[in-house]
Amino acid sequence: MADNIPGTSQVDRCEQAPALEFIWLNNNMLNGTIPASLGMIASLEFLYLSGNYLEGTVPTELGALQKLQGLYISATNVSGTHSI
Repeated sequence: MADNIPGTSQVDRCEQAPALEFIWLNNNMLNGTIPASLGMIASLEFLYLSGNYLEGTVPTELGALQKLQGLYISATNVSGTHSI
């Protein structure tokens, strides 16, 4: 899933697709925080959110994603330590 529409609606729509394996939303002018509900997408393997205006921390719920192999959040304002 990828597009260039400003805002966070793309991420909100991802939550409604539980079979997603890849979410690629780099450089989409997303703002706000990473939704904890992304942790409900059990099939998620790669989450690309680099180059957006995201802030806060990585939700602990993402740590429950057993298939997650890559989380890409460079060039954002996401901070803290993460054990995912």
